[in-house]
Amino acid sequence: MASRRVYLPSPREPSGATWLINCLLELGIRTFRYSPGGMWRREKGRWLLNPHELLLRKWLPALSDHESFDFRGDIEVQWMHEWRSDKYADSQIIYFVRDPRDAIYSRYKREGSQLTFAEFAAFPDVSTLLDKVVNWKLFNEGWLSHPRLTVVRFEDYKADAERTLRQVLHALGLEYGPSDIDRAVRNSTYDRAAAAERTYRAEHPDDIQIVNRSGRPMEWQTGIIDHNVVARIESLCSELLERLGYPSPALERHAISLKRHLSHLRFFGSIVLNRAAIERAHDDPGAHDAFRHTIEFAIALNSDLLTRASLPPHELAQLKASLREYLAGLGHEVEDSFVGAAPSAAPPDPEVMPLVRLKRGLLRRARRLIGSGA
Repeated sequence: MASRRVYLPSPREPSGATWLINCLLELGIRTFRYSPGGMWRREKGRWLLNPHELLLRKWLPALSDHESFDFRGDIEVQWMHEWRSDKYADSQIIYFVRDPRDAIYSRYKREGSQLTFAEFAAFPDVSTLLDKVVNWKLFNEGWLSHPRLTVVRFEDYKADAERTLRQVLHALGLEYGPSDIDRAVRNSTYDRAAAAERTYRAEHPDDIQIVNRSGRPMEWQTGIIDHNVVARIESLCSELLERLGYPSPALERHAISLKRHLSHLRFFGSIVLNRAAIERAHDDPGAHDAFRHTIEFAIALNSDLLTRASLPPHELAQLKASLREYLAGLGHEVEDSFVGAAPSAAPPDPEVMPLVRLKRGLLRRARRLIGSGA
């Protein structure tokens, strides 16, 4: 009998999903990110991690603690950062989320960007060309409208990990004894994950990225996070924050206008969006206009900004492709001559290194585009 597959999506921003993934592995539940066969191989009745997935030991201490696994055959869990699409329409979803005021900052610290936090929050996602705040909102709205959804919050796991794990197992229809749950929780703590990462990095000294950070709930209230970014998150995401049970003291609340933006990228035709939330913004004269933001970003983009963004080559390539598609419909071009932003390890391929140089006079014409509703 084929395994029942459950999906565990979460935003790109660190939200604690790896804690749950590690707990599931400790309980003998096979988890994977792309495909079961891509991550695991079966030898002599047990499951071993494929060599090309050894990097995951940085995130998941269970992969260092166990040489092999005896997975149960009735369920498997795929984790991902994918947007909701029709292929998940009938699937059971365990959704991991975190307060965006902490989550976006945690992503900033993890990715090692040389941008300021305000610049990082304003820098667009390479596929959607939406800034980090708007992208987070749209991603979450899509998944939270799924009919078979169980929400798991980072803050609840931090407050009571055992209780949170029991709630997930109950949603999955699985029963485990107290000793199994206690062991899974003890072997999935931040300290265990950080130790596993230190061991991995000692064995791979060229790997300098730190992925485990001791983030705390409500860290945004300590004052270490740019208060302007916090205010913007609260202004644009207040309704969603309240739905998820997060305090939202925004004095001014604004919608997000996506009417002009969505039509310029094919990507949005492949995902499920909360259309009701999008439509409500059309009547708000003070709405944040994603189209205007994208045009202004394209005009301001230069070698220094891209270099400090520290994007890996594949994300630079995707950013170039998205901008090319977006601007082509407006009669503008994206030229491939931004070699100065290349990471030292990147191949000198102009198709990898994007430079956005719009046709002469775009700045003047952009003002007309923004004002005309093109």
